[in-house]
Amino acid sequence: MAGMPLMNSDFGPEPTGLTSYSWDELSETAPAPRRESPESAPGFELDLRIVLGRTSMRLDEVLRLRSGAVVVLDKRVGDPVEIHVNNRLIAYGEVLVLEGKFCIRVTEMVGSGG
Repeated sequence: MAGMPLMNSDFGPEPTGLTSYSWDELSETAPAPRRESPESAPGFELDLRIVLGRTSMRLDEVLRLRSGAVVVLDKRVGDPVEIHVNNRLIAYGEVLVLEGKFCIRVTEMVGSGG
């Protein structure tokens, strides 16, 4: 083939420290991808959202909203709230009040078996 370098064994002395592997050996001995634990980045911030409920409104309804307006959501009192981290549902919980502040008790983890 024109323009392609010719392959031969005249490349000079073989570098020291080289080890030969076959593709089968590499696929069997390749290390598993390293997964960092959350504890390894304690200062890393995540977006945590508690979703009490949802509703749909037309634009004209949104534009008419004023202080004191009541927006009805799709959840009932006592229904679990959704806990999202970085826009991903991770758990369900219940709303509590502790020392005059709202808080959430996690009642069910989603997809983690925990």
